Amino acid sequence: MNTRLLLIGLAAIVPSLSAQTIVPSETAAPAVDPLDDYAEYDAPRVSDPLEPVNRAVFKFNDVVYDKALWPVARGYEKVVPSPVRTGLVNFYDNIRYPVRLVGSLLQGKFKRAGRETGKFVVNTTAGLGGFIRQSDKIPELANVPREDMGQAFGAWGIGHGPYLVLPILGGVSSRDLVGRVGDTFASPLGWKYPEWGNREWTDELDWEWQLAITGTDTISSLPGGLRIYREMKSSALDPYLSVRDGTISYRDEQVAR
Repeated sequence: MNTRLLLIGLAAIVPSLSAQTIVPSETAAPAVDPLDDYAEYDAPRVSDPLEPVNRAVFKFNDVVYDKALWPVARGYEKVVPSPVRTGLVNFYDNIRYPVRLVGSLLQGKFKRAGRETGKFVVNTTAGLGGFIRQSDKIPELANVPREDMGQAFGAWGIGHGPYLVLPILGGVSSRDLVGRVGDTFASPLGWKYPEWGNREWTDELDWEWQLAITGTDTISSLPGGLRIYREMKSSALDPYLSVRDGTISYRDEQVAR
């Protein structure tokens, strides 16, 4: 398998389990219980022509999340101190600045794009490369709504389209799936950096470096995303509908703000 395609696939797990589907992405310092947000939503109208297939994949994912990813997340929390975990979440959130910038610009939200740039500059320079979210101390920058390409498509009037549940990656509307692909390439985590030195040696280094970065990003995002997923599932009569409707409703709310 092409190494870069593998890395892109791994990178897609992160938004699936946290920021862009199950929970709001402010996982580093949540001000409120994300489940409270979902409690306010009415059940949306969702196009789900593949529901039987989606339910089967949902069950498969649930086993993987519970038996494989949850133990990894719990082990990560036990081994890595809380300040380090928070710092890593902040760092990777800061790296994804281009995704939020592009999402803002595509919607003509130039003031919001400027605030995102301000956050990035402050956190990168005063926050040790983004490990410390210094922007939270500045009222103008503390609560900037997040943007991405899927939200831009929604703002343009493009509907969700059919709902899909992908193996491991989770549930997403067709519109947001296309947006997520664009976000992956906008993120520096998916960029191909210039080659230098010996070609054979740098190819190996590039593969190992990108895999390490993507793997750390994925693992650092697991505890928060999986914990909210488990809470949503345990409190729902039909976990599939709860996650599906919560995902679509939350994305609608993001587009509207």
